Amino acid sequence: MAKSLDELVNEPLSFDALVLARAEEGVAGRAQGGLSPVEYDRQFGWVDFAKLAGQAAAYLEARDIGPGDRIAICGQNSLAWIVWLAAAAWRGAALIAIHPNLEAENLLAALGQTKPAWLFADQRSRSVELGEIAQEAAEKAQLSGVTIMPGGDGLLDLSAVLDVNARPPSPQGSLDTPLNIQFTSGSTGRPKVVMLSHRALIVNAALTAQTSGIGPGDRMAAPLPLFHSAGLSTGAILSFVSDASWVGFHRFHTETVLDNIIARECTAIIGVPTMYATLLDRMAQTETATPSLRMGIIGGDFLPPDLCQRTVETMGLAHLSLVYGQTEFAPTITVSRGDEPPEYSYTTCGPPLPGVTVRIVDPDSGEDGLKEEVGEIWVKGPTMMSGYFDDPQATAAAITPDGWLRTGDLGRVLGGCLQVTARLKELIIRGGENVSPYEVEEALRTATGVADVCVAPMPSDHWGEEICAVLVADRNETIAMAALRNHAQSNLPRHMRPDQYLIWSELPLLANGKVDRWAVKEAVVAGEII
Repeated sequence: MAKSLDELVNEPLSFDALVLARAEEGVAGRAQGGLSPVEYDRQFGWVDFAKLAGQAAAYLEARDIGPGDRIAICGQNSLAWIVWLAAAAWRGAALIAIHPNLEAENLLAALGQTKPAWLFADQRSRSVELGEIAQEAAEKAQLSGVTIMPGGDGLLDLSAVLDVNARPPSPQGSLDTPLNIQFTSGSTGRPKVVMLSHRALIVNAALTAQTSGIGPGDRMAAPLPLFHSAGLSTGAILSFVSDASWVGFHRFHTETVLDNIIARECTAIIGVPTMYATLLDRMAQTETATPSLRMGIIGGDFLPPDLCQRTVETMGLAHLSLVYGQTEFAPTITVSRGDEPPEYSYTTCGPPLPGVTVRIVDPDSGEDGLKEEVGEIWVKGPTMMSGYFDDPQATAAAITPDGWLRTGDLGRVLGGCLQVTARLKELIIRGGENVSPYEVEEALRTATGVADVCVAPMPSDHWGEEICAVLVADRNETIAMAALRNHAQSNLPRHMRPDQYLIWSELPLLANGKVDRWAVKEAVVAGEII
């Protein structure tokens, strides 16, 4: 029998056990939720889903994939994506989430870094023949095998792969073993790879559902990608723990999301600020209303208060939960509940989740206990990552000996609520996508005519932040912009390509000889670079 949210927080189930418990409720007629990918005209209830997960587990068993192994999936949101996650849990394995827009070289690097036993991939991803790229990368990475999911465009044909007569093996999930492995920036080079256990994901989803008020009977529009921890935990897994319905989208498309919110009478929505801004603009243009929506969850970027207020008014929400989180925390850390002091409404991300503790620490002196002063945000709680995959040095740098996660973000606590002010880490968050400036710089430095480059965030009303590449030309050379853009297209995934290129005579340097990134950022924002 599936447990309540309170029970799942205190005595969580492994994901495979939760899938089977929900199926039991479905057989007894006590379940309301399920998975409703918009590519299908039906909902897959918990019983239907458990059957598919069991067949997929048998598929893995036949290929000797079991406890301690890893499988990878490279694809857009789909029913199959979640089925393979459940199958991995069933077999005691972990699922590696890989960004579906990677080029062949970057996909090979991701596979080489994480070393999965098997790869599952979409036949197509946008305009890329992902199936062909995945097959080639899998062979070079010496995987045991690769399965190309037929169908494409999100409608992945599981029946073409699974044996409906296969007998499901015995479930072997374990609470404290990795369930999902996430790339922090999902791109080139050697990004950090976060390991999240069953316990971390289940407890975080249960706490988020509990705090935001999502439960049985809710239908949540969830356009966030499953290869991001928020899309997975606060989206799909949250539906399992709360018995709500997950209305999933292959990818975010304004008209598709809005049409399905109305047609499927969604009661909740989760997204990043860019998604909300785009939906609001479309609603204004078409004079569309969303009467079924009662609440929303927004996070993944800095949250403009005016956007939050406009979202509540335009969508007719009773409540909008602002969240702050990190992949390393599975991911939610704080959630606004709507009962915060008025002066902190939409200017903070609410209090920490139950059982989660936040400290504000001076990043220079290490002084603890700052009162309403800005410092680095440290967090501790039951949903901490297991560590970075195959990187004990990075793990030790991120987690203190007494178990605190150094977030790398700056903030302060006001009236018990967390206000995030800036990032110590230099990730650029473009439309909810994490982009490492170092990886973009590495790719651009090989372009003809480029002597040096610094990538900085540029404020954007639409994306939150855009990617700006500040370039220094080789002596006696010029940088051909058309050739540079072609170079970026060939060497960077779509979400990492700069939105703007600027030329500077030389980059400002710190006393230690490193580029003064803050000075570059300020010059970009001030429009001081031609």
